[in-house]
Amino acid sequence: MAKKWTAVLMAILMVLTAFPVTTAMAAGSSEASKPADGTTQGRPFVSDNPSHWYRIPSMVTLDDGTVVAAADARWDGGMDGGGNDVITARSTDNGDTWSYTWAGYYGDNGNFFNKASTSYCDSNIATDGKTLYMLSTFFASGVAINGTSANAQPSKDTGLDSQGRLLLARNGGDYDYYVGAVGADGYASIYRTSDSTVVSGYKVNGEFELFKHDAYVGCVWYSNCEFQAKKCQYLFFRTSVDGGKTWSAPSLVNARKSGEKFLGAGPGRAIVTDDGTICMPVYVYGDNAWGSGDASQATSFIYSKD
Repeated sequence: MAKKWTAVLMAILMVLTAFPVTTAMAAGSSEASKPADGTTQGRPFVSDNPSHWYRIPSMVTLDDGTVVAAADARWDGGMDGGGNDVITARSTDNGDTWSYTWAGYYGDNGNFFNKASTSYCDSNIATDGKTLYMLSTFFASGVAINGTSANAQPSKDTGLDSQGRLLLARNGGDYDYYVGAVGADGYASIYRTSDSTVVSGYKVNGEFELFKHDAYVGCVWYSNCEFQAKKCQYLFFRTSVDGGKTWSAPSLVNARKSGEKFLGAGPGRAIVTDDGTICMPVYVYGDNAWGSGDASQATSFIYSKD
């Protein structure tokens, strides 16, 4: 009975939050601290605890009976842009008690709707019964497909080099730098594209936060950072091996083609097949929808065997 009521509550949540809500940009927004983890009773996400609005829920059940839910924390807004984050919750008692945490959080919106901020949204989840796999849509600061929720639409560039490495520009210059692989210490160096030499004194962690001489100085997704990623849309892939208690740093999925403005995660439920293949829905929108018109959409899926 508890599982039945959990499913009903999630369906109601989807209906009630299916429509965008417009709000004014928060005046003077600055980078916020990530809200603390917490618990709820009877439902995974509760208004104003900590976000006012939630949208795009998904849910899976693990082999041990743990129920894991995810949703967009859309703060005091409701659209795809403007500073969304991804929150997850887990229950080990058939939905009576939920413990929530952040699968993905960037505080540049100050936890208020802000057209100039990043946006992390529209996740889907798959599981093989033990490991959780999550694919999400991510927009660099100030861009989104919905023009009313951001300052601009995303660039059609992938934002990655031929090897799938994130490209960076320094102080508004050309994209003459890239982020290397994350090492055992949890950090990656920044390299020059011209000769692959390291930029001394700088490093990036798994969340793409920038450090200068070991001091945090911003995030490459933000508009005020010394090193910045391209203003386009990305796909983030994360995993959890402890039932949703914690989540890995994001991997960038290099699936969108150059010239396509948008290839987003198809929100909801993804699958893992019997042979371990991870299959996740995606969709294209707008003038990149395989030549079918600017307002069109087309759906597909991506998969991984490793």
